[in-house]
Amino acid sequence: MKNKPLISIILVVFIDLLGFSLILPLLPYYAETFKANQTVTGILIASYAVMQLIGAPILGRLSDRFGRRPVLLVSVFGTFLGFLLLGFANALWMLFVSRIIDGITGGNISVAQAVIADVSTPKTRQKNFGLIGAAFGLGFILGPFLGGVLASNQVVSWFDATTPFDFAAILSLVNVFFVLKMLPETHAHMNKELKLTPSKSVQNIMRAFTLKSTLPLFITVFLFQGGFSFYSTFSSTYLLQRFSMTERDIGLFFAYIGVWIVITQGFILRRIAGKFAEHKLVRVSLIMIAISLFLYPAMNHLTYLFILVPFYAIPIGITNATITSLVSRSVGPQLQGEILGINSSFMALAQAIPPIIAGFIVSGSATSASITVASIIVAIGAVYFWLAYKPHVAHVGHTQPKDPGLFENLETH
Repeated sequence: MKNKPLISIILVVFIDLLGFSLILPLLPYYAETFKANQTVTGILIASYAVMQLIGAPILGRLSDRFGRRPVLLVSVFGTFLGFLLLGFANALWMLFVSRIIDGITGGNISVAQAVIADVSTPKTRQKNFGLIGAAFGLGFILGPFLGGVLASNQVVSWFDATTPFDFAAILSLVNVFFVLKMLPETHAHMNKELKLTPSKSVQNIMRAFTLKSTLPLFITVFLFQGGFSFYSTFSSTYLLQRFSMTERDIGLFFAYIGVWIVITQGFILRRIAGKFAEHKLVRVSLIMIAISLFLYPAMNHLTYLFILVPFYAIPIGITNATITSLVSRSVGPQLQGEILGINSSFMALAQAIPPIIAGFIVSGSATSASITVASIIVAIGAVYFWLAYKPHVAHVGHTQPKDPGLFENLETH
């Protein structure tokens, strides 16, 4: 394992996610200042995920041809421009343009995951994906807290509502220089024959539905992320209505969830990696998430809710890293960027749906029911994965030659 690129990409992801999570909780309140209603705000939030769906496979494909470092450099700079526009916005359409720019370039997570795949062996792949997940979690823990501090003029008199967006832009600019100076190129199998037309990436997303080896993984990712997105989208309203929690309390609650995910991906996963079959870990963890979320509305006291958190946060941490590892193993080293980009597109599609629906949900009972819906979606994903995923079919990537396009040697229906 090459430690320098591994450490460097973890820091790049942490800074990127810190900026993203810093502004995300504040975006609905910021949109209100431009007279956006709940439906428009939901569409605004979803626009990022929709653009990420389009951008992720394109960026991944570009990184397979030109290398990880230049693509990361350009995409992180695009994130900087998106945050900068957000801070200087004086009309609602500028918010949308900002999120669209950041969404297209925000697909760089697939490139970062490809870097992890580049520097990992089959034995270290799962726990190294856990480390990048831990960087995600740590960013989500610190970001909302930092955003709340920066948005409050009670802390510093010249802070205002746009200060978090300006600071996120500064973080992204720092990340540009960090990628430029600290991150070496890790891709040793650049495929110069890859076509770079956007339509080719869209075709590959559509072709993913014809593949026996990877389709169960992509469908499972969609269902798992969709269920978790329902939970994360509606749980704040649920906590407010059920337990009268303040915004600060809710932020601390989500930080508590994030701590467990970081512990899982940074420590627990490193202890169990290699000791259990990856597909068996995913089976068990998805079932645990579904059961825990189903019990969530039954918790009638905050103490019980805090006790319940590890029972779904730990499996979430395991599932995220392990299923990404399985996707990565399905193709050879020359196509890591593209396969992980398509995986990110399925995740983005799942994350785009709940914010749009959120604008139409106003009653407490509906909000409570949405948590149950989240558990049902994850349960469907667990059953589907158990029945559909065949590990002996999926692990074909290590024998693949350098193909001019993705999935050329993968078995189709």
